[in-house]
Amino acid sequence: SADIELEPKINFGKQYLGLNIDSTILIENRGFSNLTISNIQSNDARVLTSLSSATLIPGQKIPLKISVIPTDEMSINSSIKLISNDPDEALF
Repeated sequence: SADIELEPKINFGKQYLGLNIDSTILIENRGFSNLTISNIQSNDARVLTSLSSATLIPGQKIPLKISVIPTDEMSINSSIKLISNDPDEALF
Protein backbone atom coordinates (compact mmCIF):
# COMPACT_ATOMS: atom_id res chain seq x y z
CA SER A 1 0.00 0.00 0.00
CA ALA A 2 0.98 3.66 -0.26
CA ASP A 3 2.77 5.31 2.68
CA ILE A 4 3.20 9.10 2.87
CA GLU A 5 6.17 10.65 4.67
CA LEU A 6 7.03 14.33 5.02
CA GLU A 7 8.57 16.89 7.33
CA PRO A 8 5.71 17.88 9.63
CA LYS A 9 6.79 21.40 10.72
CA ILE A 10 8.33 24.48 9.18
CA ASN A 11 9.34 27.51 11.19
CA PHE A 12 9.86 30.56 9.00
CA GLY A 13 11.05 32.66 11.94
CA LYS A 14 10.77 36.42 12.04
CA GLN A 15 10.30 37.99 8.61
CA TYR A 16 9.78 41.42 7.07
CA LEU A 17 6.33 42.62 6.10
CA GLY A 18 5.76 42.56 2.33
CA LEU A 19 8.47 40.01 1.54
CA ASN A 20 7.39 36.54 0.45
CA ILE A 21 8.97 33.70 2.40
CA ASP A 22 9.57 30.38 0.64
CA SER A 23 10.50 26.97 1.95
CA THR A 24 10.47 23.52 0.38
CA ILE A 25 9.64 20.21 2.01
CA LEU A 26 9.89 16.75 0.47
CA ILE A 27 6.92 14.45 0.17
CA GLU A 28 7.94 10.80 -0.08
CA ASN A 29 6.10 7.60 -0.90
CA ARG A 30 7.62 4.90 1.32
CA GLY A 31 5.00 2.37 0.30
CA PHE A 32 4.78 -0.33 -2.34
CA SER A 33 2.00 1.13 -4.49
CA ASN A 34 1.28 4.55 -5.99
CA LEU A 35 0.54 7.35 -3.52
CA THR A 36 -2.24 9.61 -4.77
CA ILE A 37 -2.56 12.95 -3.02
CA SER A 38 -5.92 14.29 -4.14
CA ASN A 39 -5.79 17.62 -2.32
CA ILE A 40 -3.06 19.85 -0.85
CA GLN A 41 -4.52 22.91 0.81
CA SER A 42 -3.62 25.56 3.39
CA ASN A 43 -6.10 26.84 5.96
CA ASP A 44 -4.75 30.39 5.49
CA ALA A 45 -4.92 32.48 2.29
CA ARG A 46 -1.46 33.91 3.10
CA VAL A 47 0.11 30.44 2.82
CA LEU A 48 0.36 29.03 -0.72
CA THR A 49 1.59 25.66 -2.01
CA SER A 50 3.19 24.87 -5.36
CA LEU A 51 1.02 21.77 -5.84
CA SER A 52 -2.68 21.11 -5.35
CA SER A 53 -2.42 17.34 -5.99
CA ALA A 54 0.21 14.75 -6.96
CA THR A 55 0.82 11.06 -7.65
CA LEU A 56 4.06 9.42 -6.49
CA ILE A 57 5.32 6.00 -7.51
CA PRO A 58 6.88 3.81 -4.77
CA GLY A 59 10.12 5.35 -3.51
CA GLN A 60 9.55 8.68 -5.26
CA LYS A 61 10.18 12.02 -3.53
CA ILE A 62 8.82 15.35 -4.78
CA PRO A 63 9.35 18.90 -3.53
CA LEU A 64 6.44 20.92 -2.19
CA LYS A 65 7.20 24.64 -2.14
CA ILE A 66 5.39 26.59 0.55
CA SER A 67 5.17 30.36 0.25
CA VAL A 68 4.08 32.67 3.03
CA ILE A 69 2.92 36.16 2.12
CA PRO A 70 2.83 38.31 5.27
CA THR A 71 0.16 41.02 5.02
CA ASP A 72 0.39 42.44 8.55
CA GLU A 73 2.55 42.23 11.63
CA MET A 74 0.57 39.36 13.15
CA SER A 75 1.94 35.86 13.60
CA ILE A 76 0.91 33.30 11.01
CA ASN A 77 0.17 29.90 12.50
CA SER A 78 -1.40 27.76 9.81
CA SER A 79 -1.47 24.19 8.63
CA ILE A 80 -1.43 22.45 5.27
CA LYS A 81 -3.75 19.52 4.76
CA LEU A 82 -2.87 16.64 2.44
CA ILE A 83 -5.57 14.13 1.53
CA SER A 84 -4.20 10.87 0.13
CA ASN A 85 -4.81 7.16 -0.33
CA ASP A 86 -2.38 6.25 2.49
CA PRO A 87 -4.42 3.75 4.55
CA ASP A 88 -3.24 4.96 7.98
CA GLU A 89 -2.48 8.63 7.21
CA ALA A 90 -5.11 9.59 4.64
CA LEU A 91 -5.29 13.06 6.20
CA PHE A 92 -1.83 14.41 6.99
